[in-house]
Amino acid sequence: TTKYFVFLLFLRIFNASSFVSMIDSSMSGTTRRHVLAHGLASLAAIPTISYADAAKKDNFPKVYDTENGILYVVMKEGKGSIPREGDLVAIKYIGYLNNGKAFDINDGSIQGRKPTVFKLGAKQVIPAWEEIVRYMRPGAEYNIVVPPKLGYGEKGVCVEQNECLVPPNETLKFTITLDRVAISP
Repeated sequence: TTKYFVFLLFLRIFNASSFVSMIDSSMSGTTRRHVLAHGLASLAAIPTISYADAAKKDNFPKVYDTENGILYVVMKEGKGSIPREGDLVAIKYIGYLNNGKAFDINDGSIQGRKPTVFKLGAKQVIPAWEEIVRYMRPGAEYNIVVPPKLGYGEKGVCVEQNECLVPPNETLKFTITLDRVAISP
């Protein structure tokens, strides 16, 4: 059952529908059921250790799930107070599409770009950011997986002629660092 749990976790984190679509495009003439059955059979052949053993050895990151469906892994703990409604928060981040391509970088590596600052609760950013920073302390770094409804939704981020920086209904991944928290004036 541990192997099955790990497989389901993998599919949940990396968007099962994209996984199946990728397989469909590379294996024409093969049914999804056939591919998934063989994938499960192949997974069963891989030697694994139990989830409990992996967690004890710090080899398996703990994946948390918010009430609204954001998956996150704490990469680095922060210190200080958790932000509250109305506080100003400054974050650094890298945003990735479901295919792994970075679509936005504001992590301090680009000269002249300052952290993104927003007032918590004012709906100035995507809902996922509003939600996840409420779990973080200054200096914390999280890797998160954002369902489309908490990202850019059905519209995505598109310009004329259907060119999209973020396609509609895209599951996104972010590495987010909570840089600072300040009480709103």
